[in-house]
Amino acid sequence: MGDPCAQSVEPCASVRDANASCCELGACVGVMYARVSDVCASGRDACASVGDARAGIHAACASIGDACASIGDACASGRDACASVGDARAGIHAACASIRDACAWSHESLTRCSEPRAWASALAVLGALADLAAARPPASLLVSACCARYRRLMTQHELTPFGIDDLVARSLAEDVGAGDLTTEACVDPDAQALASAVARSAVVACGGPVFDRVFRAVDDRLVVEARVPDGAAVSAGATLWTVRGAARSILMGERVALNFVQRMTGIATLTRAYVAALGPAGAAPRTRITDTRKTTPGLRALERYAVRVGGGHNHRDNLGSAVLIKDNHIAVCGGVRAAVERARAHAPHTSRIECEVDSLEQLDEALAAGADIVLLDNMSDETLAEAVRRARGKAITEASGGITLARIPELGRLGVDVISVGALTHSVKAADIGLDFA
Repeated sequence: MGDPCAQSVEPCASVRDANASCCELGACVGVMYARVSDVCASGRDACASVGDARAGIHAACASIGDACASIGDACASGRDACASVGDARAGIHAACASIRDACAWSHESLTRCSEPRAWASALAVLGALADLAAARPPASLLVSACCARYRRLMTQHELTPFGIDDLVARSLAEDVGAGDLTTEACVDPDAQALASAVARSAVVACGGPVFDRVFRAVDDRLVVEARVPDGAAVSAGATLWTVRGAARSILMGERVALNFVQRMTGIATLTRAYVAALGPAGAAPRTRITDTRKTTPGLRALERYAVRVGGGHNHRDNLGSAVLIKDNHIAVCGGVRAAVERARAHAPHTSRIECEVDSLEQLDEALAAGADIVLLDNMSDETLAEAVRRARGKAITEASGGITLARIPELGRLGVDVISVGALTHSVKAADIGLDFA
């Protein structure tokens, strides 16, 4: 049967092996438990991180809400821009700065989030807001809209509504800044008067709105009335405008008001003569009379308005409004072609290129280079006729330099497109207008 003790030892060995296996299994279970605990801890940390990220998002959204509220306030200020454009612009600039700051802070918080893909849409929204904040402030858009509205309301001759009051105020400060000793000494404070602006010769009336602004700036109780509209041709002795009210106030504003309207009426009258010299309407349909930049410093807006009132047109308003290559530009650039080509390469695509030429050779060079307008400077009638023939269908022609009233009919017959006359503003004779008290 064998040894029973030997047989009993084998089960004991199996039991020991089983116990060892159990111990190893327990150790493995312990290690797994520890790892599960670590995973749970990591999960809790991740949840906490997500919670922090959510809190950051909420804070960012709150900041954006505040910024949007600031924009709303700024827009409300913008609606009052006609009364205080400067304040509205400052308020909206501040609101935009707040949005930029909020967007920067929010973007930084979101990019630290442990789940960036979850907030991709939020980041896109913030980016759009940042772009909006960096764009042109709404105040500028509002001002542009106001300007467009005024342009729609303006007639062909009407003065722009901006800048005139400042010009009037500076002119009055120059003349009445220290008071009017004579008027204050001689005229009773309660004295009332009616004064009429009367033309001493035949003129084209111009400057009524400025006449009104001057007297209202002196005393807003004065009543100003236009007896004729700007652009009306009147005979000597005609009453152009009247002003009624405190005699002291009328006397204080008299000289400044007359200075403006005498010059403006003189320009309108001379311009009308140049336009009439082209012949009856339709006789020279392609030719127009224009002014130049040879205007009185500070008075360009008024003088160009007077040219329009007289029936003329305005040339470029300033150096930034169009490209006009003059003889000195050509000298510096090294020639007509080089100047035109450089202007074409660098000027905005919306800008025409005009080039001054004083010979037919320069004209051919300018046309070959692609000039849109050629200024034919100080050319005889014979040379002008040939220049117009060569440029026909290729460029607009402008005659300038040495232009007199006597030459206008012939220049019109030659078919030149534009005749620019510096004399309309730089050497015009002021109209004789007096202010007569009743």
